[in-house]
Amino acid sequence: MGAKFYKPKGMTYTQLCIWIDENFYKPDCDKELAFKYMYIIAYMLASKAKYFNNIDDYDGYASYLAYSTYQRMSNPNKIPLRSVLNYMKKIMRFRKIAYLKTTFSEVIDSDYNKNWNGDLYTEKTKQSLESREHDHLKNITLDLLESIPKSVKRSIPKVYSNNKVLSHNLYISALLTLLNSFVLPNKNEAYLESKQGSSPTFNNANYYNKYLGDDLILWHLPQSMSNTVILMINKVKQELFDDLQDIISDSKMSEEEYKNIFNDIIFGDNDEPFENN
Repeated sequence: MGAKFYKPKGMTYTQLCIWIDENFYKPDCDKELAFKYMYIIAYMLASKAKYFNNIDDYDGYASYLAYSTYQRMSNPNKIPLRSVLNYMKKIMRFRKIAYLKTTFSEVIDSDYNKNWNGDLYTEKTKQSLESREHDHLKNITLDLLESIPKSVKRSIPKVYSNNKVLSHNLYISALLTLLNSFVLPNKNEAYLESKQGSSPTFNNANYYNKYLGDDLILWHLPQSMSNTVILMINKVKQELFDDLQDIISDSKMSEEEYKNIFNDIIFGDNDEPFENN
């Protein structure tokens, strides 16, 4: 079958991504062309990850991932994506699971009938699979946190763009305030680590809520700039929240989906380690 759409001559994959980022939200954007580019990018990402043994599967998956991305970008209730490539990379693993479940359910059920050994799918195996997916989510979340400095820069009001000193001080003020609200002081961090090791019932969330700082930090700025910094911080937090919501909604999996992953590992061409003893 092969790909339905092919990369235009003279354009790199990076250029396709940039075109989508710069044009999708414009009123006169060619949405059909945007979808074609999403398909091409999705096909490339899946091929690079070697997701399937059968080459025909890449076409269906690329359409699935492209459609999912297109729907997300077309949703007026979601903030615009800043990078279509980063978004597709974040959700491609979860979209593979959903694609296998919805498109190849009969094939997967057939594999279960021929090869499925329920004794192998122990509770420990499931916990191992869950742990691996949680690690994937953790890595994505860390990537989001690493993107905060760029998000802070984007949040600086354009009215201050020509004032380099003021823009810099706004940037540092917002960044320090966010850091203060995300990271525990050293003494509290040490106490948290000791409690985690000695008390299984210790509530991490409550501890963070109690000791994380919420003070506004103004770096070489007058008090009159407080509202500007607060608005910047709220904008950054909203972007982070929306990104996390997208990731969480794409990562929710049922018992059946966990079994699909297990089946893919056992009977497919997949060398990812897991525990079943």
